[in-house]
Amino acid sequence: MDAETFCRRLLAGKHLTLTYKKDGLAGMVEVWRHGDRYVMTWEECEDGQQFNENEYTKDLRQEFDSPAHVVRYLEECDVDVAGFRP
Repeated sequence: MDAETFCRRLLAGKHLTLTYKKDGLAGMVEVWRHGDRYVMTWEECEDGQQFNENEYTKDLRQEFDSPAHVVRYLEECDVDVAGFRP
């Protein structure tokens, strides 16, 4: 999905998820609309430790003013929105 579709889906209240495995790590990024804000959670850990929160190497929760701000943040973190799925 491109950035425009990503933003349109968030504006419509859709929940988007990205799962990945890279360099021995597994992660999941989720984004959804909550009222007039956009919430993103990002969890990452060694592959196979997804069910042990004590082993997470990344456990973020952030709020954004707009879908465009979410896209910008993800781009700054080198995350491609094309990998997100409904």
